[in-house]
Amino acid sequence: MYLRGLTPDNIAQLCRVPAKRVRRVIRSFERTQPESAGKRLVLNDRPALPTAAELPKKAPRPSWDAHLQGVKNFQRRHGRLPRTLSKDPIEQRLAVWVAGQRKQVRKGSLDIGRQQLLRSALGDWIGPPRLQAESTLWEKRLTEVIDFIRSEGHAPHFHYGVDRFENILATWLVTQRGLYRQGTLDPGRRQLLDQQIPGWESARQWNSGISRCTTSPR
Repeated sequence: MYLRGLTPDNIAQLCRVPAKRVRRVIRSFERTQPESAGKRLVLNDRPALPTAAELPKKAPRPSWDAHLQGVKNFQRRHGRLPRTLSKDPIEQRLAVWVAGQRKQVRKGSLDIGRQQLLRSALGDWIGPPRLQAESTLWEKRLTEVIDFIRSEGHAPHFHYGVDRFENILATWLVTQRGLYRQGTLDPGRRQLLDQQIPGWESARQWNSGISRCTTSPR
């Protein structure tokens, strides 16, 4: 009881013994076990926890309409929809929200009224089907790698904190090599890589492939 912060008078009342006796026992305890007696101060002197009324109130989450207005304003200022790869946390949050709305549309779970509001505010905001978009991006990356090689005279390399665009291209190339080694690279894509960057799949043949890529027409 003493270690829990009760006063000698409280202990005497609860145990129905004289307060003098309680104080005598406490003094003896403090002399023989000073390290334990010190714990009472730690427990007893802790500040009281704030009440619910004293706790800082969390900012309310933006409503669906507020999110839509934020994306609309962003598109008006930048001429595009927000991107998840952005370093701006506000743009990232807006991009995640848009991605969530796309997912709901494709699942058929987004309210028709909200779909109409999105279309009216953002135009063609859903974009092409996933497979089509992925194929378009793959072709775009291939073109960018070829242009990079012809411009720089070497394959893109990954460097921490240097050129983010070169890092993206280098990562894409490494991914294609990994798919090739696993036997899961699409045959059509492999054929394009073989034609445009001979020797791309082998580090030993890479330099010669780069030389031919920079000198041969696309």
